[in-house]
Amino acid sequence: NARRWPEAVRRMEDEGHRVANHGLDHGILMFAGAAEALGQVDKTEAILRDAGVNKPCRLFRAPHGWLSPTAHRALTSHGYRIAGWTKGVWDTANPGVETIVSRTDDILRPGSVLLFHDGWSGTGEEDRSQTAAALSEIIRLARERGLVFVSLEEMMEEEGWI
Repeated sequence: NARRWPEAVRRMEDEGHRVANHGLDHGILMFAGAAEALGQVDKTEAILRDAGVNKPCRLFRAPHGWLSPTAHRALTSHGYRIAGWTKGVWDTANPGVETIVSRTDDILRPGSVLLFHDGWSGTGEEDRSQTAAALSEIIRLARERGLVFVSLEEMMEEEGWI
């Protein structure tokens, strides 16, 4: 998607968001060796540079959450920190705005990492309007509980993980 919409990546970078690495083709890396995993991140870094990402983010979230021990060692030895999430809300199934909001209710607490999707590695035409519509309510609920939004890097630094 960064290759398809580099202007969106540039906008994220310009607005101060951190663009992390998620691999090139959303392939499951559960059985990947070092060369495959490093190839995925290296090619993605090149695309992100071409799109205007000036400061590489050394976070990697494995597609589908799966990463072989060999791939994990290869990525961490090359300076990547592996990121995950607390709980998925399965927004890709388009279950409805209220369902997406309710699925976040028990995970809205300090240190939680919510997994949402802005697209998919397929055609890129997937409808994410339900996810977008749910976010304002999720943000309201989080703020009502006194939660503050920080980047994953900030949270990891605060916890001493990086």
